Formats: sequence, structure tokens, C-alpha cells
Amino acid sequence: MLSKGLPKVEMLFSGPNTFPAVLGMSSQLSLALTLLAQIIGSLLILAGAATRFAALILLVNMLVAVVVAHANDPFAKAEPALHFLLVYVVLLLTGSGKFSVDYLIQK
Repeated sequence: MLSKGLPKVEMLFSGPNTFPAVLGMSSQLSLALTLLAQIIGSLLILAGAATRFAALILLVNMLVAVVVAHANDPFAKAEPALHFLLVYVVLLLTGSGKFSVDYLIQK
């Protein structure tokens, strides 16, 4: 997801953008929250720190992407978002595992 979020950073600072305004938010706020979720959440999952929290935030992000942003798109365009959604559901349910910061903190 980090590779999806980093290219959007330029879009945030380049003035008016084409990012969809969802759930009553402006397109700038929607883009900023998406970037926050995709970049910070991905880094947390990579480190294995606060994995379930990060997975929940990214799951909500992908749920909005599937239901709102890709609602009228063909399945092929919405399929990557569905795959990410499934991965985040699994991470939310299972956690990060033995090789993570979460495990070291718990121990």
C-alpha cells in the first residue's frame, strides 16, 4: 500500500486535485486522510508495530475505496482494492506474529 500512497503526496501539494470527495469531506481532506492511512499504516505494518490498529485503519480506507470510489468501476479496476481489503481483514484477525515489534513488546 505504501507504493500506492507515495505517488499521491505530490497530488496533495500541487493545488486542486482530482481525488474524490467522499463522506462529506473535501477532496483535500479526503486525500490527506488517505495518505495518512496508506503511508503511516503501511510503515506500522512493515515494522510489526500496532499491526491490528494499522490494519483496521487501512481496512476502513480500502472499504471506502471499494464501496465509494470504485462503486461504478468494472471489477478489474476494483479488484486490487478488494485484495488489499482481504489482506487487512486477515491481519486484523491474526495480528503480526512472532517476528514483530508487537511480539517483543508483549513478551
